[in-house]
Amino acid sequence: MTEQSQQIALYQGVNVEKAAYMAAFSQAGGLQSIIDQITLQAHEQAKGLDASTPASRKELASIAYSVAKAKTGIDGEGKDLVSEAKAKIKVVDDNRKAVRDKLDTLRDTIRQPVTDYEQAEQERLAAIQAVLDQLDTLASANDSDGQRLSAEQLHMRKHQAAALAKNDYDYGDMAADVAAKAESTLKYLDTAIAAAEEYEQQQAEIERMRTEQAAREQADHEAKIAAEA
Repeated sequence: MTEQSQQIALYQGVNVEKAAYMAAFSQAGGLQSIIDQITLQAHEQAKGLDASTPASRKELASIAYSVAKAKTGIDGEGKDLVSEAKAKIKVVDDNRKAVRDKLDTLRDTIRQPVTDYEQAEQERLAAIQAVLDQLDTLASANDSDGQRLSAEQLHMRKHQAAALAKNDYDYGDMAADVAAKAESTLKYLDTAIAAAEEYEQQQAEIERMRTEQAAREQADHEAKIAAEA
C-alpha cells in the first residue's frame, strides 16, 4: 500500500494519514490540529474575496460548503467509531451479565443446603420460643384482664404447661431451657392453686356464715312478729 493510499482528504489541501486520523478521535483535543489546518486553509481561500461581487459570493459559499462537508465527514467518522465502541461495550456488558447471572445461580445452588438448614433452624428456634412464651403466659394467677383465676382454671393451666413440657418436639440444645421454664411454671401454678383453693374455701365459709346469719335474723324477725301478734 502506497503512502498516498494511506492519506485521507478531509478538506482541499488538508490530507492526513488514516491511522493518525483514527487515533486522534480517542485523544483529548486530538482533532484540534486538523481543525486548525482546515481553518487556515479556508481563511486562505477566502482571503481577498469581496462579497459585493457575485463571483466572490459564489466562491465564499463554496468554501463554506466545503467546510460543512468536512465537518459532516469528520463527525460521521466519529459516529461510526462510537457505534463500533458501543457494540464492543455491549459485548462486554452482555458477558458481564452472563457471568453475574450464571454464577449467582451457581452460588445459590451450592448454598441451598445451608440456606435450607438455616431456615429450618430459624423455624425450630421460633417454635421453641413460642413454647417458652406460652409457659410465661401460663405462669400467672390472673387472666389477660387482670381478673383472679379460679382453682379450676389454674388446674387447666397446669395441665397445659405439663403438656408443653412433655411435647414430643425436638427441643435440641434448648431442651434444658424448656424443662427449667416448665418446672418453674408448674411450681408457680401449684402454689397458685393452693392459694386459690384456700381463698375459695374462705369465701365459701364466709358465704355459709352470712347465709346462717341471715337465716337467724329472719327467724328472729318472724318470731318477734308472732309474739307481738
